[in-house]
Amino acid sequence: MKKMFVLQSVILLSVLLVSACAPAAQPTQMPLQAIPTQDVSQQVIPPTEIPTQIPPTAVPPTDLPAPTLEPTVAVPQQPLVVTENDRFCLKKVPYTLIGMPETATYRMLSEGYSCSEGGIQNGQHLITCTGPMYTLFQIEVCDGGACQNFEFGTTNCP
Repeated sequence: MKKMFVLQSVILLSVLLVSACAPAAQPTQMPLQAIPTQDVSQQVIPPTEIPTQIPPTAVPPTDLPAPTLEPTVAVPQQPLVVTENDRFCLKKVPYTLIGMPETATYRMLSEGYSCSEGGIQNGQHLITCTGPMYTLFQIEVCDGGACQNFEFGTTNCP
């Protein structure tokens, strides 16, 4: 029992010695500086005027439809596939063979040029256009409501 008492005393002294010699814990944050404020307890706040009735505003009638909550999705239109299939000469007259979608229509935009129907071949609507040698011309091609302008050229016929 005496050994136990000595052991407990040594442990207690060790704990007291370690805690007494340990550095004091330092604060991890800087102390906040108090900012003086104005004493508002004596201030009188004037009452605000609150209208007893809000005047009605006139809304002009419109003929526009009411907005819908359904989203409108715009489907992007694919570019038209219009190709220059060939340029050739026949009796010193230049021709340009143009292929477009089978259901497409066309309109010549350049003066001094003309086009003629070449029929449908391999799913393409073919036209043959002619005009002055070695020059450029434009046509408008429409299919399914989408229209695009295209530029083609004629060849030089020796």
